[in-house]
Amino acid sequence: MGLLSEPVAGRDIELVGEHAMQQNNLAIPPMGPDRCKHCKRAYTREHLDNCLAKPWYVYLLCFERISFFLTLQLTMVAKLFGLAAGLLVLSGIANAHGSHSSDQPPSDDWATRHMIEEHHIEAFDPPSFFIFHDYDSSGTWTHDEVRKTYGLNDQSNAAVSEDKKQDAVRTVFALFDPGNTGFITRDDWLQGIAAGKRLPDLGFGPGHHGDIEYEYEIHHFEKYHGDDTTEADLTHPEDIEHFKQHDEEEDAALRLEKLEQMQVVVGNIPQKFRRNM
Repeated sequence: MGLLSEPVAGRDIELVGEHAMQQNNLAIPPMGPDRCKHCKRAYTREHLDNCLAKPWYVYLLCFERISFFLTLQLTMVAKLFGLAAGLLVLSGIANAHGSHSSDQPPSDDWATRHMIEEHHIEAFDPPSFFIFHDYDSSGTWTHDEVRKTYGLNDQSNAAVSEDKKQDAVRTVFALFDPGNTGFITRDDWLQGIAAGKRLPDLGFGPGHHGDIEYEYEIHHFEKYHGDDTTEADLTHPEDIEHFKQHDEEEDAALRLEKLEQMQVVVGNIPQKFRRNM
Protein backbone atom coordinates (compact mmCIF):
# COMPACT_ATOMS: atom_id res chain seq x y z
CA MET A 1 0.00 0.00 0.00
CA GLY A 2 3.01 2.33 0.59
CA LEU A 3 3.61 5.04 3.11
CA LEU A 4 1.05 7.80 3.50
CA SER A 5 2.12 11.39 3.95
CA GLU A 6 -1.23 13.17 3.53
CA PRO A 7 -3.98 13.59 6.11
CA VAL A 8 -6.46 10.75 6.01
CA ALA A 9 -10.21 10.77 6.34
CA GLY A 10 -12.02 8.79 8.99
CA ARG A 11 -12.84 5.92 6.65
CA ASP A 12 -9.10 5.60 5.86
CA ILE A 13 -8.25 5.51 9.56
CA GLU A 14 -10.46 2.48 9.95
CA LEU A 15 -8.52 0.76 7.15
CA VAL A 16 -5.05 1.78 8.30
CA GLY A 17 -5.45 0.88 11.97
CA GLU A 18 -3.71 2.04 15.13
CA HIS A 19 -0.28 0.47 14.45
CA ALA A 20 0.11 2.01 11.00
CA MET A 21 -0.96 5.40 12.27
CA GLN A 22 1.67 5.33 14.98
CA GLN A 23 4.46 3.97 12.74
CA ASN A 24 3.93 6.42 9.88
CA ASN A 25 3.15 9.54 11.90
CA LEU A 26 0.06 10.22 9.85
CA ALA A 27 -1.40 13.68 9.99
CA ILE A 28 -4.67 13.89 11.91
CA PRO A 29 -7.63 15.76 10.40
CA PRO A 30 -9.06 18.50 12.63
CA MET A 31 -12.69 17.35 12.21
CA GLY A 32 -14.72 15.33 9.80
CA PRO A 33 -18.19 13.90 9.30
CA ASP A 34 -16.96 10.35 9.71
CA ARG A 35 -17.10 8.64 13.08
CA CYS A 36 -15.01 5.99 14.75
CA LYS A 37 -16.34 2.47 14.42
CA HIS A 38 -15.44 1.82 18.07
CA CYS A 39 -16.86 4.74 19.99
CA LYS A 40 -18.94 6.36 17.25
CA ARG A 41 -17.44 9.77 18.00
CA ALA A 42 -16.21 12.30 15.41
CA TYR A 43 -12.54 12.12 14.50
CA THR A 44 -10.59 14.78 16.42
CA ARG A 45 -7.06 14.93 17.72
CA GLU A 46 -8.27 14.20 21.25
CA HIS A 47 -10.23 11.23 20.01
CA LEU A 48 -7.34 9.71 18.09
CA ASP A 49 -4.92 10.31 20.93
CA ASN A 50 -7.20 8.38 23.25
CA CYS A 51 -8.99 5.86 21.06
CA LEU A 52 -6.04 4.81 18.84
CA ALA A 53 -3.13 5.30 21.17
CA LYS A 54 -4.82 3.89 24.26
CA PRO A 55 -6.85 0.75 23.61
CA TRP A 56 -8.27 0.81 27.16
CA TYR A 57 -10.10 3.99 26.23
CA VAL A 58 -12.01 2.07 23.57
CA TYR A 59 -13.09 -0.52 26.10
CA LEU A 60 -14.17 2.21 28.50
CA LEU A 61 -16.32 3.84 25.84
CA CYS A 62 -17.83 0.50 24.88
CA PHE A 63 -18.55 -0.23 28.53
CA GLU A 64 -20.27 3.14 28.86
CA ARG A 65 -22.49 2.39 25.87
CA ILE A 66 -23.34 -1.09 27.13
CA SER A 67 -24.12 0.29 30.60
CA PHE A 68 -26.41 2.93 29.09
CA PHE A 69 -28.47 0.39 27.16
CA LEU A 70 -28.59 -2.02 30.09
CA THR A 71 -29.83 0.78 32.35
CA LEU A 72 -32.45 1.74 29.78
CA GLN A 73 -33.67 -1.85 29.47
CA LEU A 74 -33.74 -2.38 33.24
CA THR A 75 -35.73 0.84 33.65
CA MET A 76 -38.29 -0.37 31.12
CA VAL A 77 -38.55 -3.75 32.87
CA ALA A 78 -39.00 -2.03 36.23
CA LYS A 79 -41.81 0.12 34.82
CA LEU A 80 -43.52 -2.97 33.42
CA PHE A 81 -43.31 -4.69 36.80
CA GLY A 82 -44.62 -1.54 38.47
CA LEU A 83 -47.57 -1.42 36.10
CA ALA A 84 -48.34 -5.09 36.73
CA ALA A 85 -48.14 -4.57 40.49
CA GLY A 86 -50.47 -1.58 40.23
CA LEU A 87 -53.02 -3.61 38.32
CA LEU A 88 -52.88 -6.34 40.96
CA VAL A 89 -53.43 -3.80 43.73
CA LEU A 90 -56.41 -2.29 41.91
CA SER A 91 -57.82 -5.77 41.38
CA GLY A 92 -57.43 -6.51 45.08
CA ILE A 93 -59.19 -3.27 46.01
CA ALA A 94 -62.04 -4.05 43.62
CA ASN A 95 -62.42 -7.52 45.13
CA ALA A 96 -62.35 -6.10 48.62
CA HIS A 97 -65.13 -3.65 47.84
CA GLY A 98 -67.03 -6.36 46.08
CA SER A 99 -67.11 -8.39 49.28
CA HIS A 100 -69.38 -5.72 50.82
CA SER A 101 -72.17 -6.64 48.47
CA SER A 102 -75.11 -8.65 49.73
CA ASP A 103 -75.36 -10.28 46.31
CA GLN A 104 -72.91 -12.98 47.40
CA PRO A 105 -74.35 -16.51 47.56
CA PRO A 106 -75.46 -17.38 51.12
CA SER A 107 -72.94 -19.22 53.25
CA ASP A 108 -73.68 -22.73 54.51
CA ASP A 109 -73.14 -21.27 57.97
CA TRP A 110 -75.84 -18.67 58.61
CA ALA A 111 -73.74 -16.98 61.30
CA THR A 112 -71.04 -16.23 58.73
CA ARG A 113 -73.57 -14.76 56.32
CA HIS A 114 -75.06 -12.70 59.12
CA MET A 115 -71.72 -11.24 60.20
CA ILE A 116 -70.70 -10.37 56.64
CA GLU A 117 -73.98 -8.81 55.52
CA GLU A 118 -75.14 -7.22 58.77
CA HIS A 119 -71.86 -6.19 60.37
CA HIS A 120 -69.33 -6.25 57.51
CA ILE A 121 -67.13 -8.57 59.57
CA GLU A 122 -65.56 -11.54 57.79
CA ALA A 123 -63.17 -12.86 60.46
CA PHE A 124 -64.57 -13.79 63.86
CA ASP A 125 -64.57 -16.69 66.31
CA PRO A 126 -67.45 -18.41 68.18
CA PRO A 127 -66.83 -16.61 71.52
CA SER A 128 -66.91 -13.19 69.88
CA PHE A 129 -70.10 -14.06 67.97
CA PHE A 130 -71.78 -15.09 71.21
CA ILE A 131 -70.75 -11.92 73.05
CA PHE A 132 -71.73 -9.77 70.07
CA HIS A 133 -75.32 -11.06 70.25
CA ASP A 134 -75.65 -11.23 74.02
CA TYR A 135 -77.43 -7.90 73.99
CA ASP A 136 -77.89 -7.55 77.76
CA SER A 137 -74.42 -8.98 78.58
CA SER A 138 -75.99 -11.59 80.85
CA GLY A 139 -73.81 -14.45 79.61
CA THR A 140 -76.81 -16.23 78.09
CA TRP A 141 -79.02 -16.02 75.03
CA THR A 142 -82.73 -15.71 75.71
CA HIS A 143 -85.58 -16.46 73.32
CA ASP A 144 -85.96 -12.74 72.68
CA GLU A 145 -82.27 -12.36 71.86
CA VAL A 146 -82.30 -15.23 69.36
CA ARG A 147 -85.46 -13.78 67.87
CA LYS A 148 -83.75 -10.41 67.49
CA THR A 149 -80.56 -11.91 66.03
CA TYR A 150 -82.55 -13.65 63.30
CA GLY A 151 -84.32 -10.39 62.46
CA LEU A 152 -87.75 -11.73 63.36
CA ASN A 153 -88.69 -8.37 64.89
CA ASP A 154 -87.65 -6.45 61.79
CA GLN A 155 -90.17 -4.88 59.43
CA SER A 156 -88.91 -7.14 56.64
CA ASN A 157 -90.48 -10.11 58.46
CA ALA A 158 -93.68 -8.36 59.51
CA ALA A 159 -95.75 -10.65 57.29
CA VAL A 160 -94.39 -13.82 58.93
CA SER A 161 -96.83 -15.42 61.34
CA GLU A 162 -96.04 -15.54 65.03
CA ASP A 163 -96.19 -19.34 65.01
CA LYS A 164 -93.43 -19.54 62.39
CA LYS A 165 -91.29 -17.12 64.37
CA GLN A 166 -91.65 -19.17 67.52
CA ASP A 167 -90.89 -22.36 65.61
CA ALA A 168 -87.68 -20.76 64.34
CA VAL A 169 -86.56 -19.88 67.86
CA ARG A 170 -87.37 -23.39 69.10
CA THR A 171 -85.26 -24.85 66.29
CA VAL A 172 -82.21 -22.92 67.48
CA PHE A 173 -82.77 -23.85 71.12
CA ALA A 174 -83.14 -27.52 70.20
CA LEU A 175 -79.59 -27.36 68.83
CA PHE A 176 -77.84 -25.33 71.53
CA ASP A 177 -79.92 -25.85 74.69
CA PRO A 178 -79.60 -29.61 75.24
CA GLY A 179 -80.73 -29.33 78.85
CA ASN A 180 -83.93 -27.52 77.83
CA THR A 181 -83.23 -24.75 80.32
CA GLY A 182 -84.75 -21.98 78.24
CA PHE A 183 -81.34 -20.29 77.91
CA ILE A 184 -78.29 -20.83 75.73
CA THR A 185 -75.17 -20.28 77.78
CA ARG A 186 -71.76 -19.45 76.39
CA ASP A 187 -70.59 -23.00 77.18
CA ASP A 188 -73.66 -24.46 75.44
CA TRP A 189 -72.82 -22.42 72.37
CA LEU A 190 -69.12 -23.32 72.30
CA GLN A 191 -69.76 -27.01 72.92
CA GLY A 192 -72.33 -27.10 70.15
CA ILE A 193 -69.94 -25.43 67.70
CA ALA A 194 -67.18 -27.88 68.70
CA ALA A 195 -69.59 -30.73 67.97
CA GLY A 196 -70.16 -29.41 64.45
CA LYS A 197 -73.47 -27.64 65.03
CA ARG A 198 -74.18 -24.39 63.21
CA LEU A 199 -76.92 -21.78 63.23
CA PRO A 200 -79.31 -22.83 60.44
CA ASP A 201 -80.62 -20.58 57.69
CA LEU A 202 -84.32 -20.52 58.54
CA GLY A 203 -85.35 -18.44 55.56
CA PHE A 204 -85.84 -15.08 57.29
CA GLY A 205 -82.97 -13.23 55.64
CA PRO A 206 -79.55 -12.27 57.01
CA GLY A 207 -80.91 -11.09 60.35
CA HIS A 208 -81.76 -7.38 60.36
CA HIS A 209 -81.63 -6.38 64.01
CA GLY A 210 -80.40 -2.79 63.95
CA ASP A 211 -82.49 0.37 64.19
CA ILE A 212 -83.64 2.12 61.02
CA GLU A 213 -80.57 4.35 60.97
CA TYR A 214 -78.15 1.43 61.21
CA GLU A 215 -79.95 -0.68 58.61
CA TYR A 216 -80.11 2.23 56.16
CA GLU A 217 -76.45 3.05 56.69
CA ILE A 218 -75.07 -0.46 56.26
CA HIS A 219 -77.37 -1.76 53.52
CA HIS A 220 -77.79 1.31 51.34
CA PHE A 221 -75.70 4.38 52.14
CA GLU A 222 -72.36 2.53 52.30
CA LYS A 223 -73.09 0.73 49.02
CA TYR A 224 -74.40 3.59 46.90
CA HIS A 225 -73.17 6.80 48.53
CA GLY A 226 -69.96 8.15 50.03
CA ASP A 227 -68.54 10.69 52.42
CA ASP A 228 -68.84 13.45 49.82
CA THR A 229 -72.55 12.80 49.23
CA THR A 230 -74.77 15.86 49.58
CA GLU A 231 -78.44 15.95 50.53
CA ALA A 232 -79.28 16.66 46.88
CA ASP A 233 -77.74 13.30 45.93
CA LEU A 234 -80.02 11.28 48.20
CA THR A 235 -82.74 10.63 45.63
CA HIS A 236 -82.96 6.83 45.62
CA PRO A 237 -86.25 5.24 46.74
CA GLU A 238 -84.43 3.90 49.81
CA ASP A 239 -83.28 7.42 50.68
CA ILE A 240 -86.79 8.83 50.35
CA GLU A 241 -88.29 6.03 52.45
CA HIS A 242 -85.63 6.50 55.12
CA PHE A 243 -86.29 10.22 55.52
CA LYS A 244 -90.03 9.57 55.48
CA GLN A 245 -89.58 7.26 58.47
CA HIS A 246 -87.63 9.97 60.25
CA ASP A 247 -90.42 12.48 59.60
CA GLU A 248 -93.03 10.06 60.93
CA GLU A 249 -91.01 9.43 64.09
CA GLU A 250 -90.57 13.15 64.68
CA ASP A 251 -94.29 13.77 64.18
CA ALA A 252 -95.13 10.98 66.62
CA ALA A 253 -92.70 12.40 69.18
CA LEU A 254 -94.29 15.85 68.88
CA ARG A 255 -97.79 14.42 69.38
CA LEU A 256 -96.63 12.52 72.46
CA GLU A 257 -95.01 15.64 73.86
CA LYS A 258 -98.25 17.61 73.45
CA LEU A 259 -100.26 14.85 75.12
CA GLU A 260 -97.89 14.79 78.08
CA GLN A 261 -98.33 18.54 78.52
CA MET A 262 -102.12 18.22 78.71
CA GLN A 263 -103.61 17.94 82.20
CA VAL A 264 -106.48 15.80 80.92
CA VAL A 265 -106.34 13.73 77.78
CA VAL A 266 -109.84 13.92 76.37
CA GLY A 267 -109.25 11.00 74.08
CA ASN A 268 -108.71 8.73 77.06
CA ILE A 269 -112.11 9.49 78.59
CA PRO A 270 -114.76 6.92 77.68
CA GLN A 271 -117.57 8.38 75.60
CA LYS A 272 -120.25 7.70 78.17
CA PHE A 273 -118.48 9.91 80.68
CA ARG A 274 -118.06 12.83 78.33
CA ARG A 275 -120.41 15.77 78.62
CA ASN A 276 -120.32 18.59 76.13
CA MET A 277 -116.88 17.61 74.97
